[in-house]
Amino acid sequence: MNKDKNETIEITVKSAWVAMECLHDWLEYVDCLDDETRRKIAALDELVQALDGESFITDKRDKERARAQAEWKARQAEEEAKKKKAAK
Repeated sequence: MNKDKNETIEITVKSAWVAMECLHDWLEYVDCLDDETRRKIAALDELVQALDGESFITDKRDKERARAQAEWKARQAEEEAKKKKAAK
């Protein structure tokens, strides 16, 4: 592959989402990277824009927070139930 050429390719949306998932950690810090590094991952920027990656990251964080909060509430309910049982 000639890296000096800027060739256009097509991939399926499903493949793009798989790539987005794999690159999620990088996406969190893409705004913090220096110019040289950002140039090296220009394709990542294109992918983020094409798939509305900002919203992907936000949605993923929201889901993770909701999951963690649900687990916390379940633990709290379990502890409360143990306290009530011990008090009897």
